[in-house]
Amino acid sequence: MDSPSVLIGIPHRDQVLVDPKFITSLFANVFTSAEAGITVGLHQAFGHPLDHVRNSIVNYFLSQTKATHLFFLDSDVLPPPDVIHRLLKRGAPIISGLYYERRQEHRPIIIDTPKSRDGRLLFCFRYRHRPPKNKLVACDVVPAGCLLIERSVFHKLPQPWFHIDKKYGEDVYFSLCARRAG
Repeated sequence: MDSPSVLIGIPHRDQVLVDPKFITSLFANVFTSAEAGITVGLHQAFGHPLDHVRNSIVNYFLSQTKATHLFFLDSDVLPPPDVIHRLLKRGAPIISGLYYERRQEHRPIIIDTPKSRDGRLLFCFRYRHRPPKNKLVACDVVPAGCLLIERSVFHKLPQPWFHIDKKYGEDVYFSLCARRAG
C-alpha cells in the first residue's frame, strides 16, 4: 500500500492567514508528517461564508490532488505537532482531533444527537470536562476545525458537503450527512 498523502485545507472567512502561533503549529505538523513519510500539501481559501470556503477546499482536493486524505485545520486551532500522524494511525474514514469550545464552559466538543419524543435532534455534549485520555471516542457530530477525512468519503456524500442553515453549522451538517451515508 502507498504511503498516505494529506492536503491540509485552511479555511478562513475574511483574510489571508497571518497568526504566527498558528503558522508555527501548522509547519510543525508538516515537518513531523514528512518525517513519518506522509506527503503533505497546503491549500487555503477565504473571502466567502465558511461553508462555501470548505466546499471550495474539497473541490480543490478532489480535482487538483491525488491526496488520500483532506485535513481541515482552522486558524484558531493549535494542534500538537504530530496530530496528522496520530489521526492517520487510527485508520478511521472521518476523525477529529479533540478540542474545546471557546465559550465560557470550555466543554470538549464531543456531541451526541439523541432524538426528542417528537423526533427532533437534541445536541448533547457528552463530557462536561475532560474525556478519557488517549481513547478514540465515537460520537454523532464532530467539529471541522481539526478534521481528517478520507477521499472516499466525499464520493459517498451528496454535494454540498458543507452547508450552513438556520438550524446547523457547516460541521454539524457534514456530520449528519456522513452518518446518513453510513
